[in-house]
Amino acid sequence: MKRSEVLNAALKCVCEDRDKQYGSPSENFARIAALWSDYRDEAFTPKDVAIMMVLVKVSRSAARDSIDNFVDIAGYAACGGEVLEKKDVKQRHETGKTCEHGKQGKFQVDKASAIYKVPCMHGKHIIWNGKEHAPREKFYFCNGDMWIGVDNSTGELWVEDFITEKGCIAWLEGDFAAGDYEEEMAE
Repeated sequence: MKRSEVLNAALKCVCEDRDKQYGSPSENFARIAALWSDYRDEAFTPKDVAIMMVLVKVSRSAARDSIDNFVDIAGYAACGGEVLEKKDVKQRHETGKTCEHGKQGKFQVDKASAIYKVPCMHGKHIIWNGKEHAPREKFYFCNGDMWIGVDNSTGELWVEDFITEKGCIAWLEGDFAAGDYEEEMAE
């Protein structure tokens, strides 16, 4: 098979059949990343999914020769490029200047209060899972120009949004007057 034939086969898979079967790469890889994150208890991104799926195909190629593996590698690489481009656009759109996006993963803000700052996708996944499946912890994340606090420490899954990170953390630490602080900041 010629290079152009491999790329054309990948193009057909990625641009014609794929979205109908699985949804857009961004949606599909975000779902996969959320599942992997739950399974491994660490954060994965749609970009990680694209790279690791390429590695699966590389591993399969080592076991046996198959044109399909090379077509799939080209397809996953193309989807990864699209996901990465959309992520960059989405982060510029969502984050504004108040949000800080660092390395993916969770980390403790304060050992005494056990409050975790998590990536936006991970935080949304915690909420979507519902109180029965969410860890009994306190989390917060940036979503656009808002900070979202999630308190599932009692198993009730309380969710509040804040203008500032400081107000969000104050609420998670038990300062229920944090809303007053937020109002002062808005004035």
